[in-house]
Amino acid sequence: MRLTENPWQSPWPKLHTDAVPKQVTAVITANDEVLGEVGPFTTDSPWWADVEDIATHLSQLLKTDVIILRLLTVEDGAFSRGGHATYHAEILKPTPNWLIPPTHPRDGNREADAERVGGGNAAANGAAEGGHEVQCGEILEGTPDRLIPPTRPGNGDRDPAVEGAGRSGAVGEGCSHGGHEVPHAKFFEAETAGRSGAVGEGCSHGGHEVPHAKFFEAETAGRSGAVGEGSSHGGHKFPHAKFFEDVPRLRPLTNPFDREPHPKRSSWATATGVRAALSWAEEVLGESIAKVEQVKTWNLSGLFRVWVGSGVEPVWLKATPGFAACESTAIEVFGSVDSSLVPEVVGADRGNRRILMRHIPGEDCWQAPEEVIEKTLPRMVRAQAVLAGRGRMGALDRTDLSQSVRTLLAGEVAMELTEEELREAKVLAERVPAMTAELVACGVPYTMVHGDFHPGNWRWDGTKAVLVDFADWHYGHPAMDVLRLREFLPERRDHITDIWVHAWRVAVPSSDPAKAVALAEPLSRLYYAVRYQEFLDGIEPSERRYHAGDPAAEIRAALGR
Repeated sequence: MRLTENPWQSPWPKLHTDAVPKQVTAVITANDEVLGEVGPFTTDSPWWADVEDIATHLSQLLKTDVIILRLLTVEDGAFSRGGHATYHAEILKPTPNWLIPPTHPRDGNREADAERVGGGNAAANGAAEGGHEVQCGEILEGTPDRLIPPTRPGNGDRDPAVEGAGRSGAVGEGCSHGGHEVPHAKFFEAETAGRSGAVGEGCSHGGHEVPHAKFFEAETAGRSGAVGEGSSHGGHKFPHAKFFEDVPRLRPLTNPFDREPHPKRSSWATATGVRAALSWAEEVLGESIAKVEQVKTWNLSGLFRVWVGSGVEPVWLKATPGFAACESTAIEVFGSVDSSLVPEVVGADRGNRRILMRHIPGEDCWQAPEEVIEKTLPRMVRAQAVLAGRGRMGALDRTDLSQSVRTLLAGEVAMELTEEELREAKVLAERVPAMTAELVACGVPYTMVHGDFHPGNWRWDGTKAVLVDFADWHYGHPAMDVLRLREFLPERRDHITDIWVHAWRVAVPSSDPAKAVALAEPLSRLYYAVRYQEFLDGIEPSERRYHAGDPAAEIRAALGR
């Protein structure tokens, strides 16, 4: 992402060391039911896509695994960080581990009534049960099992099968609910009962026996949820209808929450997609996942650490969009030359752009020390020199950008440029074939290009670096990679160039890599302008804030502005 109009200096190193506060609010759902929201609270990472601390905080607060699906809105943030960010968060396993009382529509207004009770297990201000004060919007903690009673249609929205059961949805004697037999269950929402819901004696729900359990949400009880006197649930006794301890608080939504699907929404930005990816991972690993830690979510990737069995180290699960390059193929190609340069792939689903990788010890190298650069850059050049003779091997061909740039300038980016900038950009586009020919004449061959070769995509263990994130790999000019590295480490620009030039002179003695890197600068900017537009074209509108303005900024940089 381009964050500045200075053509040759990137703000990324400074941004990755600056402390910028990020306030977070999370809309919590479970199986598409909105429970309420949490926040705002402050997180350690300012970056919108970094959600590990958010998921951890919510999981601890709600006493269950929570996954961040997507960013909804941002107020006052900039450069993909800071401000007040609102996310959609999903309880990963809501049944049978989460107790969600049904929404109680009143006069046909389901949403308004749900808001009044906090969208979840809610109790009105001042209500008390079993000696425990319950404030409005509190969620009951499970220990560990929770019960989800059936949703009860209200006035004008009744299930005909249960019409005679007291003004609401009822589960009658000897019937079933959710595919589960409920031999003696009764469910009431009657005027005379104060609109209370109950799971009767000797019933089962969700495959779990609930002997003598009762669940109430009554007007007379302050609309509070309780497990009834002398009852048991999930093997836990609740002799005095006591509320679960240490209850976290959810409140009704501050703003409307649009749950409509979008055709360009990433699979990992949906609850169904996340669960499908985790199920696939279990299939590949041959064991059930014991623990999940979410690291990142945005329009370019969903990243998770997963543990199976008694494993000490995690396996990394990554999902990418259809417009991303196939990472498993890229890793296979580079690994065929230097296996230590790439992660170890455990499993790959190329059609759905999923990959499982072994854990890589070490740390990301945003501020890569001299030693790291001096060891890593020559290794990359040696691998690219070998791969240069093998053709495209399935990678997208980026050797001629002329048509892509013309198409770009005929699109929405033209509205972001001044008339003078657009005119100059069109002239530059016509010169691309000649500029490309001059670059080729330098003798540094076309080969496999990482495409996003900044030091944050290097993992260093103290002796060697492993490259990650091959979602932009392609067949093109290797100068693109060294220019990307220089952009992120501008204070070491000359030293980086010297290392790269020397490495290519060793690999191809007849070449002129110093001239090549100079000629490639405007072409690299045009490449990133095209690539960022591909991002914008492939993502849903709410995600465009990550890349908006980037194509125009890269075009200005190509013009030397």
